[in-house]
Amino acid sequence: MMKDPVLRGLLIWLLSLAVPAFAAEQPASVELPVKPTKVKVAVYVIDLIEIDGASQTFQADIAARFSWNDPRLAQAGAGLGDDAIGQAAC
Repeated sequence: MMKDPVLRGLLIWLLSLAVPAFAAEQPASVELPVKPTKVKVAVYVIDLIEIDGASQTFQADIAARFSWNDPRLAQAGAGLGDDAIGQAAC
């Protein structure tokens, strides 16, 4: 949490400038999905560094993986596929 009010105000001001820029880049006709997109989430504990029983906290190195399939993001055409990789090796 930011305790410096000047820095916090500056950050809020900078973010307010960025919002209209992101909104301008959105295409005019975005088709909303009929139902929510399912997102698969996997979290792996790489290393358990410290466990503090008194404060009920721990420190760990983790890796997170997210995957989903959204047909709205698909590109037109056949894509690379296996044939393109084989042809590049010839």
